[in-house]
Amino acid sequence: MELDHGAAIVTGAAGGIGSVIARRLTAAGMSVVMADLDATRLESERASVLGAYPDARVVAVRGDVGDTAHHADLVDAAESLGGLRLAVLNAGVSLQGLSWELPLEQWELTTRVNYWGVVHGLRAALSTMVPRGDGWVVAVSSGAGLVATPGMAPYVATKHAVVGFMESTHHELARIGSPVGVSVICPGNIATDMPDRTPDVRSAEEGETDPAHREVVATLGSTIRSGVEAGADPATVADALCDGVAAEQFWILPQPELAWAATDRTRRLAEGEPPVDLLG
Repeated sequence: MELDHGAAIVTGAAGGIGSVIARRLTAAGMSVVMADLDATRLESERASVLGAYPDARVVAVRGDVGDTAHHADLVDAAESLGGLRLAVLNAGVSLQGLSWELPLEQWELTTRVNYWGVVHGLRAALSTMVPRGDGWVVAVSSGAGLVATPGMAPYVATKHAVVGFMESTHHELARIGSPVGVSVICPGNIATDMPDRTPDVRSAEEGETDPAHREVVATLGSTIRSGVEAGADPATVADALCDGVAAEQFWILPQPELAWAATDRTRRLAEGEPPVDLLG
């Protein structure tokens, strides 16, 4: 699908991967609706994009991706910029802790953003795209949507859910013969500030942890953060996304080695072996 005209929606666009994707799509020639809950950072990123591309049409819409009305507003904004052709559902949060000790509120927050944010966004976008017969939706999952790691069960669970949801949607669009398509992109470690931007991380890690488990949780958190800090540049994801959509691929892997981890998981399943702890 061509990315040189029409409008795109990018959620989670106030930093990290989302802001880089918004900039990349603007450079390609699309109008962009940038969305995020953080209004101050969102406007700053919008100004930065317009500073680089002053003739572009870029708008910022603050809102909560867990709210269906927010997605209706995003579609309306995209329609006013030339018609919605691409939706990139990128907003996400990540929390560290043991699955049974993380407060239920943190599970609910992660599910609201990482899973329901994708469900609401896809439903809103496809309701416009399918009747028109044009468009593409990309859900940003993660390597954690292909293989599981300890210390971040809510994140892993929701990213696995996104992968399954997008696979089912892919099959459904094919069944009705629609030219509209979907992709799921699964980055590995990417150098972003998402762990620091996630609300209430400190209280989630420290407030509910059994004292006997705090060293384990601290070690897991340190390992996860070190991996993120040493990760690839967010441009790796933006480039892979644009190339993948242009080629109309379902699976988009910015770091292809993740496929090997997923293959090893399948082998272990077939041979009855236990899963491997990828954090060592």
